[in-house]
Amino acid sequence: ELTAFMRPVRQAIAECVGYSGGNSVPIEELEGAGVMKEFYFALIEVLCKFRLLLNDMDDLLTGEPAVFRKIGHEDAQKVLLLLGEFYNLSKIFVQEKEELSLLLQARSALINALILCVKEGDGHLWIFNHKDILYGETIEHLLFAMFPDVDDEQLGEPFEMLIDRSKLLEVSYEYVGKSCSSHLKRDILIGFKDEEATGPGVVREWFHLVFNELFDTKRPLFVACSEDSRRFFPNP
Repeated sequence: ELTAFMRPVRQAIAECVGYSGGNSVPIEELEGAGVMKEFYFALIEVLCKFRLLLNDMDDLLTGEPAVFRKIGHEDAQKVLLLLGEFYNLSKIFVQEKEELSLLLQARSALINALILCVKEGDGHLWIFNHKDILYGETIEHLLFAMFPDVDDEQLGEPFEMLIDRSKLLEVSYEYVGKSCSSHLKRDILIGFKDEEATGPGVVREWFHLVFNELFDTKRPLFVACSEDSRRFFPNP
């Protein structure tokens, strides 16, 4: 509910100070903004209370890690989403951007622990703008959390290709070009013509061969225009 309230208020504040993306503006731009200034300081008061919550959670992580691990996915999700809203607010004003950066640095262990609790990563992409505070396992967990959970019934029949090695790119383009995007999201089953092998190893080999062909330095994907070096064309 708080995030739903903050979004329109944040947008109104941004319009009030003329912020449309890009460089942050000084807080002084709010002078004379009337009710928008009051809304802004109300949000700052919420942020101060939110910091106290983070302090308590950080103490719990440090002193009683077993208790902290009982924090559920939904609770961690809410904390990170709220932190993301404050991140969006901090993009408007220079001072808040600096304050948030200091907060994340001071609570980096807590932020990493919270991320490891979540199961969905789409709502937390903003944290990659502060990836200097993230641990390797946290980045890996967040990236994997961005992939949707699917089962075999949702995937449907695998996308099958029979590839002639002598016409690797030509046949691969033909299969992919004639397929809809939903088919390409399924499992891939690949076999090479006149060969019996199938399975993940063959799929890896196919990717390897395709990328080698695509990025072959002797046969570039594009050629420069002979009359204008600033222009280029697909290599026929």
